[in-house]
Amino acid sequence: MAVGRVGAPHGVRGAFRLAADLDPGILVPGVELLLEGKSGTQSFKVLAAEPRKKGWLVRVEGVDTPEEAKKLSGLTARLDRTCFPPLEDGEYYWFDILGLSVFTSGGRRLGTVRNIIPTGANDVYEVVDEEGAETLVPALEWVIVNVDLSAGKMVVDLPEGL
Repeated sequence: MAVGRVGAPHGVRGAFRLAADLDPGILVPGVELLLEGKSGTQSFKVLAAEPRKKGWLVRVEGVDTPEEAKKLSGLTARLDRTCFPPLEDGEYYWFDILGLSVFTSGGRRLGTVRNIIPTGANDVYEVVDEEGAETLVPALEWVIVNVDLSAGKMVVDLPEGL
């Protein structure tokens, strides 16, 4: 699962910034972090990971200098799904929801989930169609009729006015 993007090096020991929104219990020492770019995927064992205001500060095995860390900048960070704790029925990780095609219960395609907006009370899915029109869908049990991850599809029953 893609979880973020490698940013700039930090310090003199090969650490780098990782723009990722992960629970602290997921990115821990010993976890295998996959870094993917145009030339392929490299696997690194996490030595240290520290949550920061905008992501993480990460050190991985085999990267010991700022110059080595800079070579990783811009790569997509991935974690195996087994790194994530199982969820209850009807609960999903954001990376599961992003990119789903969204349809109304009547079969009309609304677009694709492009962003998730946390509001405190509930998340809101930003759905964008091919023309760029946006629909905001509240992530509420009575609005989300069905989520089929294997089909890449979400069915919603929008409240009046949306």
